[in-house]
Amino acid sequence: MNLAELALDLAEYAQGVEEYPVTTYNPATLSITSASLSGRTGEYGGGTLWFVDSNGVINARIIKSASGSSLTIDSPFPIGETINTILITPSMDFDLPALESAINTVLTVYPIMGYDESLQFHRDVHTYDLPEQVTNDIRRVEILQHAYNCQYYEVSCYWKLDNRKLVIYGSPYRYEELAPIRISFVKPHGRRSIHEEIDPSVNKEYIRYMGYMNLYRNQIQKRHKDNPIAMDLFNESKNYEQQFFNRHIPEVYLLKKDMTIPYWE
Repeated sequence: MNLAELALDLAEYAQGVEEYPVTTYNPATLSITSASLSGRTGEYGGGTLWFVDSNGVINARIIKSASGSSLTIDSPFPIGETINTILITPSMDFDLPALESAINTVLTVYPIMGYDESLQFHRDVHTYDLPEQVTNDIRRVEILQHAYNCQYYEVSCYWKLDNRKLVIYGSPYRYEELAPIRISFVKPHGRRSIHEEIDPSVNKEYIRYMGYMNLYRNQIQKRHKDNPIAMDLFNESKNYEQQFFNRHIPEVYLLKKDMTIPYWE
């Protein structure tokens, strides 16, 4: 799943998407024709075109111009690809940059799990500096263990976080010297460009409705008078937000913090 797929899903919900067969494609001029488009292209200039490549990946292109039964896109199809079907949505009410922005506003703070294995256990060390990528919201600490000719990560109950320092206590001889330490922590997903992959733990339904809310929030702020029902649609999306809150989404997909044994100095 990439950002283009999320944008298509949001566009289908927010304003609808139309499907057309491709009659011809000229990679030199980036022109696409479809006999089914005849007489209907006037509304598509500045809109968005989606297609699925041979690997099943959704791609997006901006429609630079449209006339008759022809469209001109901003960048070519992948080399060697034969595209037989395109999906189109007009620029009004929402063009591709608007869809991207609405989704990235959600992804910027959407919580996902992160993992780090860069630290190594030392028997004479109890305090470790947290790696830069590790947030303060640590949910689990594991240390590689060897037993009966196999190895596995053992969950540790003997740790605490102290001012960006990971303190590991308990018997120092339980683990081998230089055994990897795995830290599981919560981090924000962050923004993505249109064809970058999205973490598979992200709830697509949540992105759709929260993106929908952002679309109409922006519309209310920028041109409320042009769409008198924008506030009603925004309030509709707020209802979805409350439903997700009641279902503890997206928090329900996160690892719950392990119980730890208190440490007394």
